[in-house]
Amino acid sequence: IYCYFCNFVTIVCGYFKGYFIKVSSTFYNFNLSFFNFSSVYKTLQHPVCMSPVTQRGIHTNLARLDLQEIQDSVDAILTAIDASLSGYNKNSILSRFNAGETVVPDSYFIDIYCSAYDVYNSTGAVVDAASAPLFDVWGFGFKSGEMPTPDRVKEVLSGCGMSRLKADMAEAVAEDGILNPYDLLRDRNGVPPQLNYNAIAQGYSCDKVARYLYSIGVKDMMVDIGEI
Repeated sequence: IYCYFCNFVTIVCGYFKGYFIKVSSTFYNFNLSFFNFSSVYKTLQHPVCMSPVTQRGIHTNLARLDLQEIQDSVDAILTAIDASLSGYNKNSILSRFNAGETVVPDSYFIDIYCSAYDVYNSTGAVVDAASAPLFDVWGFGFKSGEMPTPDRVKEVLSGCGMSRLKADMAEAVAEDGILNPYDLLRDRNGVPPQLNYNAIAQGYSCDKVARYLYSIGVKDMMVDIGEI
């Protein structure tokens, strides 16, 4: 099962030339190991690949690549995602955006916002990345919280909701590449938005790692990324 809407492990598994490939990372500790899995794979009639990546233009033989090079490349992807999207990294683009600062969004920041808006629409507003203030007061976000009063919940709800925000973040980015949080609002006089991507960031990160592994010739793998 593809755990795209939860804070658990997202898995993509399969087989590559007799080897079972496992990628495990918590952003700061990455391990890539190979296990002979051909006997188990023979029992599988339909290899599973749950990450929406393409396989066009792949000609590289994985066996010719240096293992350290692969590890460094995956580390670089995850480090970049952490610097952009982590709510626990106080210097990330997301943390500074949530603090009301103007930021220069990178491709990850814009891309995951688009994905979050799609998820918001497809779930009938049940999964709402713009409810970060509500997550925080209940203690599920990036700040410690306690049992909130009904009045406190009502207060923070006024600053929540993707419906308050433009569907395309690129439209809110100025010509110089700077994004002011207020410019993302449909009504610029509203409460500045705060975002929390914890519901989809793990799956998003796995997709990025899987896309890289596909690009070097891996066709099936297990990508295991924990909490970010």
